[in-house]
Amino acid sequence: MPVTLEYVRDNRVAITTITDPLDMRDMASIQQEFQQQVIPLEFSVYSILDITQLTKLPANMLSISLGTSKYGWDPKLGMILVVSTSAFITGMLTLVRNISARPIVIFKTLDEAWAELDLRLAAEANAA
Repeated sequence: MPVTLEYVRDNRVAITTITDPLDMRDMASIQQEFQQQVIPLEFSVYSILDITQLTKLPANMLSISLGTSKYGWDPKLGMILVVSTSAFITGMLTLVRNISARPIVIFKTLDEAWAELDLRLAAEANAA
């Protein structure tokens, strides 16, 4: 399956890795699994979406993204940190980000995404 999901950092971070060929049904299945895992938790879970190995977007990506954006956002489904090296895919993600209920930040490397995430987790720990 070209979509995998792994939880790290005491379940505070979900890492989704996507490779070719992406089928949006696989993505929807992973998203449903993620929501079922996260909603009952007492804390929010950040998502790192690693799409550095993805070279082609499915034709129905935008329409599905538009359709799911209207369902709102549970704060436990925290920020999405997307890692993409493709200018085209980053451009498409910018469109999705503008309509998404969840906050989305796009990075060029996993190291940049982890640095941002570490800052956010540290700020939460200091505030507690």
